[in-house]
Amino acid sequence: MSQSGETADTLAALRHCLKAGMKSAAHRQHGGMTIAREVGCDLAHPLRTRDRRRSTKAFTAQVSVLTVLAIAAARDRGRIDEVEEKRLSRS
Repeated sequence: MSQSGETADTLAALRHCLKAGMKSAAHRQHGGMTIAREVGCDLAHPLRTRDRRRSTKAFTAQVSVLTVLAIAAARDRGRIDEVEEKRLSRS
C-alpha cells in the first residue's frame, strides 16, 4: 500500500513481489503512475479533489478497497457465509 507509488523503495518492493509470483493491485487517483503500469490490477479512483483534500480521500478509498478485498477473501476461504458477506457489505 503506497500513497505515492513513485518512491524507489516502494517500486523495489513491488518488483520483488512480482518476481516472486505474487499478485498485485494498485489504487490510484490519477494516471501516469509507475506503480499503476507495473501491477496486475489497476483500480483507478474516480474522485477528483483539490490538493488539500486529496490525501484524506486517498486514505479513505484505500481503507474501502482493503475492506472489500478482506470481505472477498473471507468469503472465498469459507470464513464467512453469504449472509455475513451481505451484512458486512451493507455497513
